[in-house]
Amino acid sequence: MRRGTTATLFSLGLAASLPGCGGVHPEQDTDRSVEFRHHGVDSPPILQLPDWRYIPPGSGIRTSAGAGGLSDPTVNYSLALRTAAIKLVGELPTLDEIKQMEAAASTSQAHQVYVSLVRKYINDRPRFARQMVQYWRDTLRMGGSIMGFVSDTNNMRAVDLETGPRFAAQLTVEGSDMRRLFTQDRNTCPTYDVATGNFTPAPCAARDGNEGLQEGEHVGILTHPAFLAHYYSNYAFRRVRLIQELFACHKFPAEFTDKPERGDGYLYVSPWPKFSITSQERPPVFTERRRIRGPGFTRVADMRDYAWVRYGFDCASCHATMNHQAPLFMNFDGIGILRTRSMVQTPVDDAPFAQMADYVPAGEKMAWRYQKETPTIRAFGQAMAEDPEVIKCFIIRAWNRAMSRADVVNDLAIVPDAVVRELTEQFRTSLNYNLKEALLLIYTHPTFIRF
Repeated sequence: MRRGTTATLFSLGLAASLPGCGGVHPEQDTDRSVEFRHHGVDSPPILQLPDWRYIPPGSGIRTSAGAGGLSDPTVNYSLALRTAAIKLVGELPTLDEIKQMEAAASTSQAHQVYVSLVRKYINDRPRFARQMVQYWRDTLRMGGSIMGFVSDTNNMRAVDLETGPRFAAQLTVEGSDMRRLFTQDRNTCPTYDVATGNFTPAPCAARDGNEGLQEGEHVGILTHPAFLAHYYSNYAFRRVRLIQELFACHKFPAEFTDKPERGDGYLYVSPWPKFSITSQERPPVFTERRRIRGPGFTRVADMRDYAWVRYGFDCASCHATMNHQAPLFMNFDGIGILRTRSMVQTPVDDAPFAQMADYVPAGEKMAWRYQKETPTIRAFGQAMAEDPEVIKCFIIRAWNRAMSRADVVNDLAIVPDAVVRELTEQFRTSLNYNLKEALLLIYTHPTFIRF
């Protein structure tokens, strides 16, 4: 039996029900279309936009924190040690460590003592591992457990959300290549011993009967049952939204053209062609019909047949990218198991399961970014692993954590490129994507030791 239907949008509002996104059956007149909007939005804003002009992005502050002399009075290794200890091992420095800092006879000696103590912290397996598990719980916004629907039934099953943070923490603590977060094909649900700080490789419970992924078929966190269950939603838009925000460090629109098109109160900024997603100009063909309650109709008897939901151009700047990603994740159900059919629903009264035609016209290819086709989730994960923005995002999130700054996306705690450029380049080259060693660089950075 199919789950109960819904007449409202899910809380994120990232379904097709955006301002200007309506639905109409191809056989019906356009004046019978039903327009959907974000929850709580009565009408789209009317913007009086000036003529658009392109301004190249700034380069940030060019002066390096290391340009200050060693006599800089803002340098305080004792305060830096206290902060580093709390962040890296969750405890204050010991009396012996404090005395080591106080006994330093010069600034250079104090620097050497400080670096050795920070290295000691990141090699303190039980305590450092505990902090990294918490760091990734915060970063992935996952922890505890949830109940999710099994396939298209009314049956529910508990999902352990701790396995996602443990997987990311294991890669960090063991000094692994962090790109494996998007590419590792097995043992992505390790167990964790709090007392020893050790992680034991273990497979995910990613099968249900004859359906699901086998070991060797996984794609890191992207096919992780806990991650997919936690971010289940209509159209799988919540999944791709969180992938974008958590791992690329900025919201949708994910990509921009240098020649935006101006519309009635909006700019279309995506490099994708305007008709590359489902629209009035390129109507889709469906294998099943669905009913949508029209404006002013309140009874089931008043329901009319509509086949699809279209995306207006005021929606398309975000959806041009989203709609070429989300279908890769639409067959994972509410507990993160891959099924042979769509498992994410459409936010209309009948709540039918989404079809490819809900996203893009026939012939469109899936892609991580425009002209970077990813026909499979494995290709999608590899594209993420090769994306400089994703690599930089690892450093930005670690930097903000060290500096006690808020979230780069939700709180706009943006880090200028000039600040993390050198760290990102070292992370990519000499450190071979080892985040543990990158943390040593961050916590001994000239900026971190200044107060």
